[in-house]
Amino acid sequence: RQLGQLRALGAQLRRADKGTVIRALAAVSNLPPLTACEGDTQLDAFPLPTDPEIRSQVDVLRAKIDDARSLKDLGSYQEGVDLLVGVLAEAESLDYPPTAAEAAVLLGELQEWAAQYEEADVTFRRAILLAAKAHNDLLLVEAQARRVMVLGDRLKQASDGEALAEATVALLERLGNPPREAALLYTSWGAIKSDVRRDYDGAMAYMKKALELNRQAFGPEHPDVASTLMNLGICAAGL
Repeated sequence: RQLGQLRALGAQLRRADKGTVIRALAAVSNLPPLTACEGDTQLDAFPLPTDPEIRSQVDVLRAKIDDARSLKDLGSYQEGVDLLVGVLAEAESLDYPPTAAEAAVLLGELQEWAAQYEEADVTFRRAILLAAKAHNDLLLVEAQARRVMVLGDRLKQASDGEALAEATVALLERLGNPPREAALLYTSWGAIKSDVRRDYDGAMAYMKKALELNRQAFGPEHPDVASTLMNLGICAAGL
């Protein structure tokens, strides 16, 4: 699967314009590490379809998801949205929840980047249900963490966003606090504290947690680390 994501990004870079090239380094940094190829716990929890025709359709949809992920990383948000709307509908029609859940989480992320916040919230609610059906707890917690940002910060429904954040903390603890997903949650929660609550001390505490977790997940030079440092600067300016 990691090879598919590499191929998708390479295809996008071959037709790159100036704006795409500027984002190329960050896009490459977002490729999954080689260690991710060592095993796929999702396949253990929910194996691929045994029917050859359905398996072929799933493979096609996963390739399209890889294309959309590359579009997201290169800043082509609306193009990614347009692609994934159809992919999600097809994936749900196959009744194979893992692919539908993956498409839904990525579609919600793209909609958020495209400032389509109401649509993103609806999509993330759908993604949470699909991830639960797929028995994919990591994707479930990612969907919840991303919805915290959309609901609590983008849509300014802070109380609802914080309630979902508290529930997500419990799920993270059950999963052993995976650093990437935990960083997503604390970034989202910190944004609510900063942008909506104007609680800059609280925001700083959460952003510092996110910084530590992103460094643990990606190393010191990843774009997510740089983004968290920028968020910390914004919070510090508000004090």
